[in-house]
Amino acid sequence: LLVRLAGQGAMAHIALPQSDIAPFIKDRPGFEFAAFNSPKATVLAGQREEVQRLIDGIAAQTGAFCRMLRSDVPFHTSLIERELGHFASEIAGIEPAGPTLPLYSTLYGKKAGDGAFTPDYWREHIRHPVAYRQAAESMLADGYNAFVEISPNSVLMDAVSERAASLGKNVVLAGTMMRDEQAAQT
Repeated sequence: LLVRLAGQGAMAHIALPQSDIAPFIKDRPGFEFAAFNSPKATVLAGQREEVQRLIDGIAAQTGAFCRMLRSDVPFHTSLIERELGHFASEIAGIEPAGPTLPLYSTLYGKKAGDGAFTPDYWREHIRHPVAYRQAAESMLADGYNAFVEISPNSVLMDAVSERAASLGKNVVLAGTMMRDEQAAQT
């Protein structure tokens, strides 16, 4: 999937809410929201050159922090639809076991029930925008206060911290790796 879709698009982080970004793309086809990470952190996807021009304009007009993500695959958008059938057939035989701990879905933005993580779930997950903000809010509402981000570049801890602070909640955050640091050191 990654090989077939490499170079087909790009994604960018924009430190603004969806509502503030929408006017910039209203009459410009080819852009889609790929993730809603916090009230002030959104990911937009499209063709690389167009995304770069757009975020340059947004940054110039609003002063918002914008950054291209290190991805040339436009996950979570319609740009990957042509590969969904192939992806579904590749994972069709996987029978996931039920979770032993509560899991929160970033597709649904809430706690997932038993049997949620089927091959159809993963097909839908790579196609639709990430509802990270909603999932984090659900976890905070359910009383969770410790978060570990398991990724090669911990970028979502700020989103949890920002949302927790706005709700008056204290949280403990930890990331497994950090950008530009050796994995063994983080």
